[in-house]
Amino acid sequence: MYNIIQNHLNDIISCSADKTINIIQLLKGTYYVKQTLKSHSNSILHIREFSNKNLFSSSSDLTIKIWNNTIKGYQLILTLKTKDKIYSILELKKFKQFVCLESEKNVIFYNLNDFNIIYSLKEIENSGWTNSICLLNDNIIGICGKNKIIIFNISTYEILHVLQSECQMICIKKFAVNFILTTNILGQIFQYELINDNLLFVDKINAHQNKIPSIVQFENGILVTCSNDNTIKIWK
Repeated sequence: MYNIIQNHLNDIISCSADKTINIIQLLKGTYYVKQTLKSHSNSILHIREFSNKNLFSSSSDLTIKIWNNTIKGYQLILTLKTKDKIYSILELKKFKQFVCLESEKNVIFYNLNDFNIIYSLKEIENSGWTNSICLLNDNIIGICGKNKIIIFNISTYEILHVLQSECQMICIKKFAVNFILTTNILGQIFQYELINDNLLFVDKINAHQNKIPSIVQFENGILVTCSNDNTIKIWK
């Protein structure tokens, strides 16, 4: 399993190497799969729900698929071909764009109206993991690079700050108002405080015994991490 998200209906959505996306619902205390999407022809690397309730999925088949949420469930409405694997997708609602991590070198900005490429940040040696980019505020995104975190201004397409790390960072998540959580290939979670577009080191704990590719914070404040050590951990 590569990615888990919660949609606006509080369904849990997962994607995995078996080429499927599963929509999981809690009903009367029991979780069950209410829909399985099977349009991709290879491993599905990432899923993301946009503000219009559409679901975006990327795959090793070199496509991004867009799914419309209808009364009958998710229906495929568009397939975009990509030059390389897309490891992460992030909506930039204010700019009517979305940004993708392509291969392990490029960050690509797409127009949400016509799906054309607007800008490419190339050769940054990003981590090539599925949750290695996040929105920090209206104008700033955080990108996990190779042994670094990159703070990037969307309005000017400029790198504002680079924070060096001792190990490869693979997941980044905004936490609360002024904090960021990142994870690395050793199974550690790092917490940073965001002040004046700078990152200040706060804390580090040994959370898992292997890579942590995903962190999800639910509406009730509970934090969930999944790892290559075959465990899912729930944090309060």
